[in-house]
Amino acid sequence: EEGGELPVIQVKNKNEVILTLVSKIDKSGLHYIYSNSPLVSTASGINVGDSYGEVFEKLAEGTVVEGLTGDAVVKAPDLSNVTLRFSPSDPNTEAGTVPPFDQLKRWILHTIEWVPGTTTLEP
Repeated sequence: EEGGELPVIQVKNKNEVILTLVSKIDKSGLHYIYSNSPLVSTASGINVGDSYGEVFEKLAEGTVVEGLTGDAVVKAPDLSNVTLRFSPSDPNTEAGTVPPFDQLKRWILHTIEWVPGTTTLEP
């Protein structure tokens, strides 16, 4: 399937897309994989739908809030090639500003992104 500028392949379970594989522009290999499905978890058991507070006990080092999307973006614990994207629990949250942990802990994981490496996906 072609999507935007990068070729993509979608893996489905019935009608639900559970994984999207994005190739490099020159189609020489895998650029990254992402999932928005709770059916796919990381090797450490993190699932789409988990809250920031379920994944982290305190504000994780390196957490940033993107100005464009408003997502909190952070590397998964002990998985250097996995990035987690959390949605604000309050749509009025100021983009680009990391809120206190008491607020951030309620944000919900909506996307898990993997870049090529050794960390495995669990069905």
